[in-house]
Amino acid sequence: MPDTHEHIAEQALEQLVHQFARPMDFIRELVQNSIDAGTPRIEIWVDWSEPEGTATQGVLQIHVDDFGEGMDESIIDSQLTRMFSSTKEDDLTKIGKFGIGFTSIFAMNPSAVVVHTGRHGESWEVFFHADRSFDKVRLDRPVRGTQITLFKELHPAHVDSTISELREVLVYWCEHSSVPIQFSGSGPLQQPEAAQGSDPWAGFDAPAEITSAAETIARPMDLDTDIKVRLEQDGVEVIVGYLEDASHSFFNGGITLVRTTATGTIDYPGPPLHHLSFKVKYRMLEHTLTRDNVIQDAAWAKTLEVVQEASRLLPSMLVDHVEQRVADPKQLAGQWQQHLTEELEHRPELCSGLVEHRALLAGLDDTPVTTSDMLKQGRQWDGILTRSRLPELNERLQAHGLHLLDPSLTTERLALALAAQRYSLLDKALATLQRVQNMLDMVPSQLQVVQSARHMIAPKQVPQTDLLAVELELLEAASFFLSKPKDLRADVVLVSMGAQSAHTASTFACIGDPEASVQRLQQSVSTLQRWELLQATFLVNRDDPLWPDLLRMAEHRPAAARMLLCQSIADDCKLPHAYDQMAIDINPLEFLK
Repeated sequence: MPDTHEHIAEQALEQLVHQFARPMDFIRELVQNSIDAGTPRIEIWVDWSEPEGTATQGVLQIHVDDFGEGMDESIIDSQLTRMFSSTKEDDLTKIGKFGIGFTSIFAMNPSAVVVHTGRHGESWEVFFHADRSFDKVRLDRPVRGTQITLFKELHPAHVDSTISELREVLVYWCEHSSVPIQFSGSGPLQQPEAAQGSDPWAGFDAPAEITSAAETIARPMDLDTDIKVRLEQDGVEVIVGYLEDASHSFFNGGITLVRTTATGTIDYPGPPLHHLSFKVKYRMLEHTLTRDNVIQDAAWAKTLEVVQEASRLLPSMLVDHVEQRVADPKQLAGQWQQHLTEELEHRPELCSGLVEHRALLAGLDDTPVTTSDMLKQGRQWDGILTRSRLPELNERLQAHGLHLLDPSLTTERLALALAAQRYSLLDKALATLQRVQNMLDMVPSQLQVVQSARHMIAPKQVPQTDLLAVELELLEAASFFLSKPKDLRADVVLVSMGAQSAHTASTFACIGDPEASVQRLQQSVSTLQRWELLQATFLVNRDDPLWPDLLRMAEHRPAAARMLLCQSIADDCKLPHAYDQMAIDINPLEFLK
């Protein structure tokens, strides 16, 4: 049975080696160690040796070179190798500061790992074998900083994918590193002389043509969006804006602590942030032991306060941007309208007073429509109108000065959010005034988005001179019989609603003068009774397939045609039951042409 102390140490080492989800994550730990060592830059490069002779595997070398303070023998013994067994002595105790991250390199199951390092005038090589035992040798040449080389036996077919994965992991964890990082997947780096001087950034901000192999990994912290706000406060650096897929990222020294697109799963204090994208860099942030989250301590709360402060500047910028894009038909506004919708839904208090008279939606012919005009029309017609598939109806409605919006989900959501913002503010204002409390009943608390063809008609009356004799006879008969109950004066007129109107509109409608204005479909007779009107106009759609059938019937059975017309008008216009009975009881002799 192994010694208990040794057995526990081996278990601890195994847990440290395999502490990450991906073996390649070791590169983050080595970069972090290099930053902690004060390096002005980091060079990471890969070299490949083809299989020799009958061998099926070659050797891939992954180099991580820094130019920091390095290590002397004391640090090597007390921190780097304390968790490993020397080939010359049994030294298996607790791990040191540098060794915690370094152990992760063995998750790659390397053939060997070589460390060259120097400090205080002494230089060393530490050679780790595949079984993690090591040899330590003093070098007679100077070494600046620390250079680590991982040797991995690999089949040639896996080389490209391994190098690609290394680069992806490096970019994921180190894209905003506070020190410059260069990567080469095909051999050593050849840095320009400027990069070796006093300015560590010299040469690293140039294009990748520095050498054919070099690529700059570390980039300034940024968001790829037109609308963003930067804010630095008490050491906290924040950038927040709008991206198509929201993401939240936290960094310490530029090393990624956590990056997530599952923003709705994080419970942030204060106003909602999950619809926004932001990046935060703060040296006091710390990751959890599992390296998959940020410790939610005072430093974390401090960063969120700065994020919230920066995010309050976004809505006014967004409203300006949406209005500019709506005004220019060549620019797409949909994505920005979605962002505005989310702001109105999640943080309405920040949008107060910003949207009332702004043109944030587009009508027919890409004509901008202001929020106030849209809502004024909505109150008048009990709905926010979208254009129909009937061009002639759209033209007639537009000729009456109505705004018809694009019938898309984006438009519908934004229109409803704008309406909710307006009525929410109005309700709050009216609620404080008891003397006008009854006004609340006059203002709809919610508007619906409705397609114009299902809600509106813009009838065009058929001229008297164009009416056929049989048509004129049917209309006069219907007017006569519908006027009988309660001395109601009923005019029945023939109109055109468009060739396609039979698929979207009723055959008959009870409205006012068809030449006067646009009307809603199917105003019931109860509306007439409520306003005590003594005259009504019933419209018959000449474009409906039922009308030709009535004409053919009228040629051979005129009484039946008149009865069917009256009963159809009564049904479609929701007239009281008395009209249905009256239509059935029509006496053919009562009306003679």
